[in-house]
Amino acid sequence: MFAKITTIISVFLLSVTMVAAVPQGGSLVCANDAGDTCPPGYTCCGPIIPGVGGNCRKLKPDEFCIF
Repeated sequence: MFAKITTIISVFLLSVTMVAAVPQGGSLVCANDAGDTCPPGYTCCGPIIPGVGGNCRKLKPDEFCIF
């Protein structure tokens, strides 16, 4: 029983952490016609489509965007 409760609490805390990592109140679009940029800590990744833009991503230290 204790293991089941611990698992449920762990999943809940992980979910809250993942949601908190995404900026709230705005889209994660960059380099579009409106001139939107990524929030601090995020990188604008492609493909950057004309009129649509690219996507803001939070990269790990060993990751990079190829576009």
